[in-house]
Amino acid sequence: MESVALIALAASTTFYLLLIAYYALYPVDRQIIPSPLHIVASLSKDELQKLPYQPDLFPGARDVETEYGSTRVYEWGPEKGPKVVLIYGMSTCTMTLGSIAEALVSRGCRVLLFDLFGRGFSDGVGDLPHDIRLYTTQILLALASSLPWTGSNSLRVIGYSLGGAVAASFTVQFPHMVSSLILLAPAGLIRATDLGLTFQLLFKSGLVPKRVLHALMRVQLRGRTRSSGIREQHSSPQEDHKTTTDLRTARSGANKLSLPEQMSAYMPWIVAHHRGFITCAIRALDESATGLAGAREAKNG
Repeated sequence: MESVALIALAASTTFYLLLIAYYALYPVDRQIIPSPLHIVASLSKDELQKLPYQPDLFPGARDVETEYGSTRVYEWGPEKGPKVVLIYGMSTCTMTLGSIAEALVSRGCRVLLFDLFGRGFSDGVGDLPHDIRLYTTQILLALASSLPWTGSNSLRVIGYSLGGAVAASFTVQFPHMVSSLILLAPAGLIRATDLGLTFQLLFKSGLVPKRVLHALMRVQLRGRTRSSGIREQHSSPQEDHKTTTDLRTARSGANKLSLPEQMSAYMPWIVAHHRGFITCAIRALDESATGLAGAREAKNG
């Protein structure tokens, strides 16, 4: 009788340990993963000025609250000017297109930039695929927060890297809203194969626990910022070697680093302080890799 009780105790203990281990290795993602804005609110003015990515980097900042979380939107320029939406790439941020946005404003345009979900100061979405449907919805929500941006032929769209694919899809879905479309490196500068064969096998196999995969991704992204290729991957599509100090020094709290240097500082910061970034990066990368594979099969077929 005692042996039966011991066996039952051992079995139940093993079961609960396995259950705990499962939830530790495969945590359930939250629907909304808060952005680092709560950290910014507690910083002093001096600490705020040292941030590699500042919440007041561009004029006209606002937070658009939605069922998917908050989206950080920047809108500035002449109110009556042509309206231009700029969408950046997967592992970059609004700084990448900042010089282009400033140039457009100087020519009389009104521009709109926003942080994609899980990046910058936008909340992360933890329970949905990061496919074209989610990003199209985010564009519509950002536009709906400012009524002058809606209507027929009301805007021009510029998309860079992943943003190029998002911009192209948005234009196809809503052709009556878009008067023109510009794509900058729309195939993307980062593919799944860039992460290395070993990591790609781990990433695509589905056998690696989520927490381990997130840790690997975190190390990989931090490592990329120290690689020699960081200048090319995070340089502005408009200029590679010029600094953008004119854009930064025009505002309080701005630093005088070049754009590639700012992006090199941004990546470890966002990895460390935005809990939704790794989740969003992995899901977006998975969707991108799947889309590229499907396009390749269609082309060869």
